[in-house]
Amino acid sequence: MTMEAEKGNNILSNAAWLAATAVFVKLIGLLYKIPMAHALSDEGMGYFNAAYTIYSLLYLLGSAGVPKAITILISGCSARNERERQKIFCIASRLFLKIGLVLFVLLFALAHPIARWIGSPNAAPSILLISPCLLMVSLGGVYRGYLVAKGDFSTTAIASLIEAGAKLILGLLFIILGKAISLPLEWVCALSVLGIVIGTFVSSIYLKINIKIKNQDQILKQ
Repeated sequence: MTMEAEKGNNILSNAAWLAATAVFVKLIGLLYKIPMAHALSDEGMGYFNAAYTIYSLLYLLGSAGVPKAITILISGCSARNERERQKIFCIASRLFLKIGLVLFVLLFALAHPIARWIGSPNAAPSILLISPCLLMVSLGGVYRGYLVAKGDFSTTAIASLIEAGAKLILGLLFIILGKAISLPLEWVCALSVLGIVIGTFVSSIYLKINIKIKNQDQILKQ
């Protein structure tokens, strides 16, 4: 098999893997929302959706296009210029960690005013508990961009599955727990977002660990 053919097969394999993962993540999201809507009722889903909408807006502000930009920057480096790649990665990681920290502090501090402003004061607990996600989503975008530039699509796909799985399993478990101890509905909704928070942190840590392993392997090969 020629090098071009092998490269083409790898591209097709990666594309198929990413497509299958995207479909599976969508299915997990569907499985999550159906029982969640049943458990929280329309009122509770209103609190959850209000918090998630605010979070999504800040997420887009803090990380829109980050993976693609990092991939382009790192792919543009010479294949032998690993030092330049690492420099770009380190600068981007520090920058987006700071951006994530600022967004987290803002959302956490302004949770109650924002909830009142959007006409859903009871969404404040959910906004408070989802705010830590902003610490890691920007960093996660940097990690994904770096790995894709290295040709590692499987790790990013697995990270997406970890995030979606935690959202489904832990989110529903926290809802059951909250209802079992008779928490007010707004706090049951707030607990449900902890699955998203934990999934985001675990998937980002998974990406970071894989980056460290790959970098160590590369050093050993040199």
